[in-house]
Amino acid sequence: MKIGKKDIQALVLPRIASILIDQDNLDEAEEKLNTALAVLDQFNNPKHHALVLREMGRLQIKQENYDAGANFLEQALEKCSLVVDVVLRATILKLLGEVLSFLGKVDVALEHLTESLNISQKLNLTKAVEEVRRLIKNAQLKKPAQLYQAAATEAEKGNARAALDLFEQALPMIEQLDDEEIRARILLSMGNLLIHEGDLREGVKRASQAIEIAKQHNLPEREKIENIALAVQYGKLRHFFDSAQEKCESQEFDEVLNLAHQCLELSEILKDVHWCSKVFSILGQIKAHQGDYQGGVKDLERAVSLALENQLDGVDDLQEIIFTVKNNEAVRLYEQANFAAQQGNIEEAIELARKAHEFQCSVNHKNSQPATLGLLGQLLLAQNRSAEGLKQL
Repeated sequence: MKIGKKDIQALVLPRIASILIDQDNLDEAEEKLNTALAVLDQFNNPKHHALVLREMGRLQIKQENYDAGANFLEQALEKCSLVVDVVLRATILKLLGEVLSFLGKVDVALEHLTESLNISQKLNLTKAVEEVRRLIKNAQLKKPAQLYQAAATEAEKGNARAALDLFEQALPMIEQLDDEEIRARILLSMGNLLIHEGDLREGVKRASQAIEIAKQHNLPEREKIENIALAVQYGKLRHFFDSAQEKCESQEFDEVLNLAHQCLELSEILKDVHWCSKVFSILGQIKAHQGDYQGGVKDLERAVSLALENQLDGVDDLQEIIFTVKNNEAVRLYEQANFAAQQGNIEEAIELARKAHEFQCSVNHKNSQPATLGLLGQLLLAQNRSAEGLKQL
């Protein structure tokens, strides 16, 4: 066989192999390429050698032997550097960049892809330019995608702080790439984690940003993103409220107030007047029960006000609660005065009885007024203040 025929054989065989690779006829393609390599061992033709090595790289990648594929493509690039064929070089660089990106070697992958893009742009290869740009974006997304996956893994393990740190690293990378879908996912995940960790305001802010991005860019997952965000936020709200009620039953009132305040904070952040009204109601009742009558009634009246302003159900129930709280306070003040009298603390008892009567008048609690005035009159008579005592009686 003459050298000329070998040269043609070395040129034709890789082209046949390329077609066979596209048809998934990989065994026959490999046989053609091995034959071509054997021919090329007999004479020096860097361009043909680069072409065969490129196709061998494609074959290995098709067989999911990515490291071997990258190795063949690196050899092809080395051979190609010995000849002037910029189109061949561009294709090798593109393939090599793509597989290196897949293997996680992003920096080197981007170098190769950028060079391939530059060549394709100079030659005005429109289709190649579009494809390489897509590969560059995919490569650039590789690092933040790895961070995102690592963050998700940490979150699943319950390591919220580690997950948030990783999301924080990924977010600016994604923002730079203008990938709104992944950006929305990261913000949603961060928001949910922050809410779980108790940073309610920042958590809702991040989740709201995710929802806004999804709506603004009409993302396919926009409804799913909103539903997940609301499920987490209102799940936390319900958790606070239910926990507060449980602590109330076990009379752990300090913890009840703590949980109720967190529930109120989240309700106000979400601007949910229904939940605000419910929480003000429970806060008012607990404060009144603990002796903070003024604070309790203030919160209960706030609950009524919100219900009336927003036409919520349960106004009558709330007003009944306020009546009961006022009634209990009226009775409690009378009992305080009576107890002081029984202890022989007449001056203190007179002062408490006066306060009790003033309060009963201010809330128009007529049922308790006669008993309080009777007690006050008896106490004044006991101190020889007959005229004043008889007036009360």
